[in-house]
Amino acid sequence: MPESKPVFGYWKLRARARPIRALLDYVGQEYEYKEYDVSSMESTKEWFEKDKPALNHPLVNLPYWKEGDLILFQSNAIIRHLARNHGLAGKTPSEVATADMIAEYFAELRSAVIQLSNSTEKSLYEGKRVEHAKNWREHQLQRISKLLGSKDFLLDSGLSYVDFILHELLYVHSLLDPDLEEFTKKDISNVADFKQRFERIPKIANFMKREDARKLTIHPTFANFPGHPPS
Repeated sequence: MPESKPVFGYWKLRARARPIRALLDYVGQEYEYKEYDVSSMESTKEWFEKDKPALNHPLVNLPYWKEGDLILFQSNAIIRHLARNHGLAGKTPSEVATADMIAEYFAELRSAVIQLSNSTEKSLYEGKRVEHAKNWREHQLQRISKLLGSKDFLLDSGLSYVDFILHELLYVHSLLDPDLEEFTKKDISNVADFKQRFERIPKIANFMKREDARKLTIHPTFANFPGHPPS
């Protein structure tokens, strides 16, 4: 009996799935993608009332990765596992540790966006968005620029899983701050060059073309910041 494919499950959103799915496509990993509708309370029942209880794990959540007897939750745990399996987690113990540190930093940045989108009162959202965008330009992009330095990617040895996470962070913030891309090209050119370099990798370019056509939002449409893709 042939071994079944791994299963990756997530909402029908970009959010935490996009970097993982881009990496999976890049390495050519076969898997089944189980996508859960989040457009209404009724549509979420497949996850909450069927698949979530069936997974029967104390840490059950979306996204999940099921590979034989192994089941993982938490997006960073999943992408690190896949990166280790495919040589994208760093080439030395020092690089592996550096990638772990960068991934945790990026997780903090992503959590700040989620809080802005989902936990901010609607009447306060615009002010908070402007404040967040200012912090991103003046502080976080400067840090990322220093992490990159003159390298092509975040690690000395080349492409790694943290580059996939960074690329999605840059996309998310380009929607939060419509003038960000021009600002980045002008004032933080190594970050702009990284984005262009990443998008020119043939396998990634093909993935982006195919996935971008789906026009998925980053967050649910009822969020303060759904993150509708550019028209």
